[in-house]
Amino acid sequence: MTVKVITAPVAEPVSLAEAKRHLEIDFELYDTEGALIVDSTKDTQILFYIVSARRHVEETILNRALMPQTIELSLNEWPEYITLPRPPLRAVESVKYYDRSNVEYTVDSEDYFVDVDSEPCQIVLPYDKQWPSTSLRSINGIKIRYSAGYNAWSGAVDTDGTVVTWVSGDKFSEDWISGKTITIGSKVYIISSVTDEETLVLESSAGEQESVNYSINNVPEDIKHAMLILIAGWHDQREPIAPSGMIPKLLPFSVDALLNSYRIF
Repeated sequence: MTVKVITAPVAEPVSLAEAKRHLEIDFELYDTEGALIVDSTKDTQILFYIVSARRHVEETILNRALMPQTIELSLNEWPEYITLPRPPLRAVESVKYYDRSNVEYTVDSEDYFVDVDSEPCQIVLPYDKQWPSTSLRSINGIKIRYSAGYNAWSGAVDTDGTVVTWVSGDKFSEDWISGKTITIGSKVYIISSVTDEETLVLESSAGEQESVNYSINNVPEDIKHAMLILIAGWHDQREPIAPSGMIPKLLPFSVDALLNSYRIF
């Protein structure tokens, strides 16, 4: 079995603004003349930590897809049922197989059933169906391509105090609950309520802004918190060994405790 990411996520579960808030780094620094200072080197380093944390949590700890991505599973033979790694599943795009001459075939989507109630999800056969009997090529003769990851939204908005109005991109979801965080521009805000798919209210003022970027996702807060702990650890301790006089020690009830209930074995 081989699992390969075909299309990587276009955004991360933790935004740069969320990471900087956790690291207690000032969002806006100005020189003596009042001009905004942009520390692109520091931001790039933090973004590197964010990507590394997401991949470590996804691939090493949880075996779970966090942000929307396209995955391809390769198999050598037809099993009784096909388990799709790295949930949550979004949609199965195709089930293909290759004969000994490397000719490609596609299984009709009506010939299999996707069990979306299981986690990880499974592809199973109806009682009256069978997998193709064609002799497969010697390796990776079956390829299942599917999308996985928690829902994510992004776009542009206008802000007028605590009122946020949709401008472009993904519209708002009325499922966003009070207390959920949203990144607008370079800052993180807490949602008070969602009026409709084009208007929401924040708990604090975002000032007056026009066509500023926003992002939000449904990655569980426990997972995002664990990522922030990893990011802070790498940011504060940049060497592979502890400084002289310090004893390396894992924090109890931290990363493992936050992630244990989300692990896929």
